[in-house]
Amino acid sequence: MQLQKNLAAFHEAGIEVVVLTYDHPSLQQLFIDKNVIEYALLSDVDAYPVKVLAILDEGYEPGDGTYYISHPFICFASYINGPPKADGGKQNTPS
Repeated sequence: MQLQKNLAAFHEAGIEVVVLTYDHPSLQQLFIDKNVIEYALLSDVDAYPVKVLAILDEGYEPGDGTYYISHPFICFASYINGPPKADGGKQNTPS
């Protein structure tokens, strides 16, 4: 909820907020609707990015309901000359 509360300040600073959870998109939508969330939520039900980023919490076993949970993390990405063009223009290179 703190992210939503401070979303305008993030945007003013040029920061876009994106959250990655292990929740199914339908559960995320319930959370979005109930709390009027305006930032993007990505669903990682198979823990693929969490495993690739090597942030999977090893304290849980496969089959546990919380197996796909990650260690808390913040990832920053920036782009040279601004974000990628949404209209199919030249994609900028992440730095």
